[in-house]
Amino acid sequence: MRGLWFAFAALLSLTAYGDEWTLPEIARYESADGLWRVVVTPKRLESQRSYFEDKVGNVPNAGALPRNTRNHAKAALYRRRTRESSWRRVARWRLVNEVSPVSALVANDGSVATFDNWHAMGYGDDVVAIYRCDGSLVRKFALARHSGRRSDIGEHTDQPELWSALGPEAAVVQAIHRELGGR
Repeated sequence: MRGLWFAFAALLSLTAYGDEWTLPEIARYESADGLWRVVVTPKRLESQRSYFEDKVGNVPNAGALPRNTRNHAKAALYRRRTRESSWRRVARWRLVNEVSPVSALVANDGSVATFDNWHAMGYGDDVVAIYRCDGSLVRKFALARHSGRRSDIGEHTDQPELWSALGPEAAVVQAIHRELGGR
């Protein structure tokens, strides 16, 4: 019986933290052919609490570490050197996301698509952002705010959870293909 209570308490503690986000971390994504890699570095935040307090107070550069003037989300694109295990940086750029994208894809031509925003999945005008391999922005996409209304990337409901469950990659493959000129 004691074991059952312990399991119940453990389960309860897990669900209590089910909606929390950890601070964003550096993430690496590789292309399917293994020749390209993008490294996404998030804006460095003091804490979640300071970020949200600053957002509520309309403080510019919300939650950022003090005295860090070049603190923003950024990406660095690397190409694998032929027959070597080393990587050569091809481009570096500032991302349109305020803090960090949630995920990214790298195409076999080095173009990059980022998805969603840290702590705001499905919201904003940069839910999907597409970049050329030189880091220049091709286009950014928003989702519709109302059920049945068309957005840049098709039909959408008011439920970001559904967007996440379906997977952003499936919803934007045609848009990326179209924006990059059918490559």
